[in-house]
Amino acid sequence: MCIEGTKGHEIDIDFDDSFKLISKTKHSSFSSEEFKIYLKKNAIRKLILCGFLAEYCIKQTAIDALENGYEVALLQEYIATGDDVEFRKQEMLSDLEKKGATIITDKFGF
Repeated sequence: MCIEGTKGHEIDIDFDDSFKLISKTKHSSFSSEEFKIYLKKNAIRKLILCGFLAEYCIKQTAIDALENGYEVALLQEYIATGDDVEFRKQEMLSDLEKKGATIITDKFGF
């Protein structure tokens, strides 16, 4: 999802009240004060991450989470990057596993 007001930012799926959408302006979700407040307010201690681009947003969010004492699990099957740089995903997963993240290799592993 893109930054509101930029081309392509509109969400084309329906969300109900059980979803919370929080914007960020940098790679890491921790760049959003609203995100950090939401985690604290709801006593969330484990983050299960998936998304795109592996070597930017996923990696930086995971690093920031680990540095802030969160437990991090990465859903390998649901993390992607550009087809021509797929090796970056594997490097990122290996690096984050060494830093303490758990790599979930199947969709039923969490």
